[in-house]
Amino acid sequence: MNWKKTLLFGGTSLLLVFAVNIAGNYQYYSSGGDWHYSISFITGVSIFSWLASYPTRLLIERIFRKDMNPTVQLLGTMLLLAAQATVVMLGTMKGIIVVFHLEEQSLYSYINNTVYCILFTLIVGLLATSQEFLENLKQASAEKEQAERELMRSQYEALKNQVNPHTLFNSLNTLMVLIPDNPTLAVQFVEEMARVMRYSLQNEDNQSVTVSTELKVAESLLFLSQQRFEGKLIVDIAVDADALQQQIVTHSLLMLVENAIKHNEISTNRPLRIRIYNEAGQYLVVSNTLQPRLQVANSTHIGLDNIKQRYQLAGSKTLIIETTSDSFIVKLPLL
Repeated sequence: MNWKKTLLFGGTSLLLVFAVNIAGNYQYYSSGGDWHYSISFITGVSIFSWLASYPTRLLIERIFRKDMNPTVQLLGTMLLLAAQATVVMLGTMKGIIVVFHLEEQSLYSYINNTVYCILFTLIVGLLATSQEFLENLKQASAEKEQAERELMRSQYEALKNQVNPHTLFNSLNTLMVLIPDNPTLAVQFVEEMARVMRYSLQNEDNQSVTVSTELKVAESLLFLSQQRFEGKLIVDIAVDADALQQQIVTHSLLMLVENAIKHNEISTNRPLRIRIYNEAGQYLVVSNTLQPRLQVANSTHIGLDNIKQRYQLAGSKTLIIETTSDSFIVKLPLL
């Protein structure tokens, strides 16, 4: 328990009670009315309320967990504070009567004083707990965001582990064919493959990257695929110079290119066309002809969801996905 903070709050509450009492009875006191009893009474009530607030606080913390409905917590706290105020006021009034041998108070006096005590306790008590409630809410929100980031990171790692072996396996098969038939092209093929692999290692901790940087790697990835499919993969890239300097979520473009190649039929009769271009200075667009394979390799089905959530965590615009009769289009917001 933070005693310094508790004493400060208790002293502030007592001064506030005195101020309210003096303001409400100013004419009575200024005309010669006896202030000793009134001040002693409210001092006693304030001290007892302050002492009772500690066990009430412990009871509130024990009953109401942080993960409970905030409305239930608020109503429950108000009920306990009202019960505390009732016990304190009735106990104080009875105690003063017994100690000082005073006349019994009327029922109206008990009710009137108890209502005032409840209202004041609720105001002061809720002010005292509101800051802690907001801090807990802020902490819970931060923990939730951190958990989402960790989930995104784990899914991101899973996707990278899935993409790289898949790309490596297909590329090695293509390279085996190129080495005896076209050694010069095979050397270029190895260089482009190394660029793709190196990019994954160098940018694993970066949340975003320039369009220019990732587009160069995407071009290398598309080059590898074009050698594999021998003219059956048609690529059209048209990105303005200004858009090249803006940022996108790391690996988002590569994932979309990978998905387009992985999930669509690519054949002589049905070549796959992939277009990459920017739109209105706000989006990097990846579009491909829609010709789904009948049988698709195993997938985690989290690629697009991962990109969506990573853009949400980046506080950017929402990812746009459009499907027409012959095209699948994804618009990546430029950061």
